[in-house]
Amino acid sequence: MMPLTMASSGESVRVIALDSGRQMRRRLADLGIAEGQVLTVIQSGGRGAVIVSLQGDARMAIGHGMAHKIRVVPAYGSGEHEPCHIAEEKA
Repeated sequence: MMPLTMASSGESVRVIALDSGRQMRRRLADLGIAEGQVLTVIQSGGRGAVIVSLQGDARMAIGHGMAHKIRVVPAYGSGEHEPCHIAEEKA
């Protein structure tokens, strides 16, 4: 388990825990982010916002501090049919 801020761009992750208070949980739930939800990291790095895609539809920016409190694991291999972001080698 790692904070969302540690996920790489292009990686699909599953939310495992929210290390936050009631208000932040409510704010994240209003955005559609809850435990068990799969997110795709669009952009991550540095101390800025983390941009994620929620089920391929909506993109949103989550501040670094809030993203650091979202605990995730890689979604690949979880039994779900999530896209694998591995580039194919061309001969």
